Amino acid sequence: MDLAKKFEKAASCKMININSLGKEKQYAVVRTKRITSKYRPTVLLTVRDSESCVVQIFLPKSYCAVISDDDMDEINNSAVSLNLVYKGICKTPKSYLLAIKSFACNPKTLIISTLILTQFYTFLPILFLSFIISSCS
Repeated sequence: MDLAKKFEKAASCKMININSLGKEKQYAVVRTKRITSKYRPTVLLTVRDSESCVVQIFLPKSYCAVISDDDMDEINNSAVSLNLVYKGICKTPKSYLLAIKSFACNPKTLIISTLILTQFYTFLPILFLSFIISSCS
C-alpha cells in the first residue's frame, strides 16, 4: 500500500463513544492496544465500522480487566477473528453491555485443510498413473 493510501486510511479512523455503536450490529475487531488515558489505564479497540471506515473506542473498565495480553496478541496477530457487538446499557448498575463473537473459520483449520488438499493433489497424479497402468495391463 502506498503512503498516500495509508494517510487517507489513518484520516478516516475516528474515535467514538461506545454508545455510538449500533445496537446488535457486529463490528470486526481489527486491533487492540493497552494504553493509559488521562483518566486510567484502558484498552483501545479498533473495529471496522464499514469496508472503508475503522473506528476506535475505549473499552469500559470491567472489560479491560478480562482481556489478557495473550488475548490481545492473538487479535493483533490475526490468530483469532472476532466481532464486537454492542448490546446496550444496563440500567442498574449503569454499565455498557458488550459481547464478543467469533466469525469465519479458525485459521489453523484452514491451514490443515489446505495441507490436506495440497497433499491430496500431489498424490492424485500418482493415483491417475496407477489407474492407467492397471487399466492397460
